[in-house]
Amino acid sequence: MKLSELLPEGADHSGIEIARVTAKPAGIDRQTLFFLLPGVRKDSRCYLPYCLSRRPAALVAEEGCTIPKSDVPVFTIREVRRRFAEAMAKFYCPDLSKMRFHGVTGTNGKTTLSTMLAYLLETAGRKVGRIGTGEILCLGEQLTDRYYSMTTPDPDLLYPALQKMAEAGVTDVIMEVSSHALALGKVAPIRFDTGVFTGLSPEHLDFHKTIENYYAAKKSFFGQVKNALICSDDEYGKRLIGELKAEKNSCKVLRYGAIEEAEIRLCETPREADPCDRNTFCVKADRESAETACVMPGAYNRMNAIGAIGAAVLAGIPIGVAAKALKSFPGVPGRYEIYRADVTAVIDYAHTPIAMKNILKSLKQDQIIGQKLTVVFGCGGERDKEKRPLCAAVAAEFADRILVTSDNPRGESPIGIIRDILSGFPEGTSYRVLPNRKAAIEAAILSAAPGDTVAILGKGAERYTIAAGVVTDFDERKIVSDALKARTSGNTESTEVTADGR
Repeated sequence: MKLSELLPEGADHSGIEIARVTAKPAGIDRQTLFFLLPGVRKDSRCYLPYCLSRRPAALVAEEGCTIPKSDVPVFTIREVRRRFAEAMAKFYCPDLSKMRFHGVTGTNGKTTLSTMLAYLLETAGRKVGRIGTGEILCLGEQLTDRYYSMTTPDPDLLYPALQKMAEAGVTDVIMEVSSHALALGKVAPIRFDTGVFTGLSPEHLDFHKTIENYYAAKKSFFGQVKNALICSDDEYGKRLIGELKAEKNSCKVLRYGAIEEAEIRLCETPREADPCDRNTFCVKADRESAETACVMPGAYNRMNAIGAIGAAVLAGIPIGVAAKALKSFPGVPGRYEIYRADVTAVIDYAHTPIAMKNILKSLKQDQIIGQKLTVVFGCGGERDKEKRPLCAAVAAEFADRILVTSDNPRGESPIGIIRDILSGFPEGTSYRVLPNRKAAIEAAILSAAPGDTVAILGKGAERYTIAAGVVTDFDERKIVSDALKARTSGNTESTEVTADGR
């Protein structure tokens, strides 16, 4: 591909052939278009001397960046991160319009809703690719390794993955769209047929600094969306609906939720349903309604289900077909994933105060008098510190027993993170600190009384832990299963352990 096709500013060098576009230093040669990107945690500008010594075909940097003189063509432009994404898209996937894109954004619920939507579309016969937290799937095939952890991948992974999907015949791409991705222009070249907003609560303020900046990043997504489906039960959702409807040339706006006015809404449970069955409900889209059910408990998961059905309807799937398909949805690994023995263990990715409140409240409501709820949780390192004491306050509100532990400390001190958490407990709160997460999970399960519930929050389906910059294997689903078996003294084979919600 010619340089001028990827970078209009390179028209004077239009004869230069580009065989690779990258922001990583490995493998730079004279057919490489190299982008120097300002860093979030890593800054590729530190590679500048090495890059120039390798003499790439051209070098692109942010306007104002000082580049030493050399015979390498240099272009300084504004919004270099967005332009990097555009160049990657042109190089790897020049005709993105061949696939339909469905994006899901919001603080919580992205993975559950997008996984549900992928299942509904697949069941209806669509060929689906899904890009979400911890995995990229093309027609069910995993394109990432077990240590991949991003929500929305960087452009040098995203657009080659989309190229593979296009070549495989994918018709619909479901993508979790993070606020980081929006602020950094990762998905700027993509036009979405559908955009879903699940709601917003304080998160990622280490990056965005203020809740208004965070909201603005989420709102910017709807400038590249044809049909918006917004949770009208959420306060920021209500605000977004009002602002988008007031703006000219905005996307079409639809609402989903439990309120009467929503175009896609939860309605009364079927009369013939068991009143104790919280998993069966009805969904209504305009004048049509359908009965459905969701294997994943909790009011918030019903909202995720309503959003997924609404998005499927916008994608052309009849409501009856989508509602029927949801009944067979197997669940999401690491999201409200239930393991049953004489005690019940629940693994969930909840790592924000709102997400923790949602699941702990749901678990508490389902308990019988006399049963206790234990929570095991920590907070990730190098992430929003303000939420750590808030998570503690939520745990204290709902749990009978609390074990504070470690959760991907990354480059931070695990003990320092735990101190931040402990500062949020109300005076008199009883808790136990076990920094070793495996030991904490085992202690919680082995000390629980029959009938109790143990919630292990924060990591979900992750199969690794990150500490001191080192990634190591850590599958807490196996730890949970082994601990439940170990409750039967002297005969670990005799305890039946079953897993639900996956």
